[in-house]
Amino acid sequence: MTSEQETRKWELFETMTDTELATFRSSLPAHSIRRTNTGLRCTIAHQEMPPHTMTRRYVDCRSTLCNANLEAPPCKVQYAFNTCNTTGIVNVWRQGEHIYNHDEHQGRPPQLMTPLAYQAVIDMVQQDPQRPPADIMRAIEDRRHHTEWAK
Repeated sequence: MTSEQETRKWELFETMTDTELATFRSSLPAHSIRRTNTGLRCTIAHQEMPPHTMTRRYVDCRSTLCNANLEAPPCKVQYAFNTCNTTGIVNVWRQGEHIYNHDEHQGRPPQLMTPLAYQAVIDMVQQDPQRPPADIMRAIEDRRHHTEWAK
């Protein structure tokens, strides 16, 4: 077995109910459902139940932090959400590691605007909530070239 195959094994990541799944998914980095299989034989361990089905959704990482370098291979993290159609229990399986360590970057994203520019955008939106974003961008560019922002 190669080292990549060794690191690409599926591991049980989390167990929850189907009502908790939306909250759990919102805690993950950006992702998208690649494939859904329905009517599969349920493999979740239950207490003596007759055979029944489950739904499996395969999910891929779409985080811009993991996939920012266009020359590097994309993030290979995959999740599999196995949902029992009878009990609503969900087993979340994960394969691989994220390219970017999202745990170190909790909270606010890195600041891309100066506080002065950020406040100018807030002021423009408050003055005219219907103002198109392109107009706001032009106003910011004009201020950047013609005021103390250029210093």
